[in-house]
Amino acid sequence: KGDDDNYVDDLAPLDLENVFGNEISLVEWPERLGGRKPRERLDITLSIDSSTEMQNDDDDDGDDSKLRCMKLVPYGDRWVKRLNFLESEGYFEDLIMDSSDVNE
Repeated sequence: KGDDDNYVDDLAPLDLENVFGNEISLVEWPERLGGRKPRERLDITLSIDSSTEMQNDDDDDGDDSKLRCMKLVPYGDRWVKRLNFLESEGYFEDLIMDSSDVNE
């Protein structure tokens, strides 16, 4: 068996179908789920762009001057509606928005 098969076998006792259907789940390495990712989901990718410096008025070690990025990619109508609602209510006003990755 390959490594991917071992990950899927390790997931069997977790009852993921029930968890994904009834709970909120954070999966650090979703590629290890194989074909078990829910169709309706919100993918969140966090990253630090080390090539972009932000203006920082604090006198610290400079670690906070890197641009932090959070990419939200909705899958399914339910998540698209939720993100549209949050945007319409102003929750994303301080963020730079890029809606090019909407996946229904």
